[in-house]
Amino acid sequence: MVIAALAQDHQRLIEEVADRTYHTIVLLSARGLTPADIINGLKKRHNV
Repeated sequence: MVIAALAQDHQRLIEEVADRTYHTIVLLSARGLTPADIINGLKKRHNV
């Protein structure tokens, strides 16, 4: 992902971020978590 960003290869960066996002959602689901849990964690962390 970093290499794609540094190379300014927008399409490759989109693909890498999509893959990372997919695998993150799969991991969250396997642990019984949702993206909303992550958002709530970020809100607490940043006092929002």
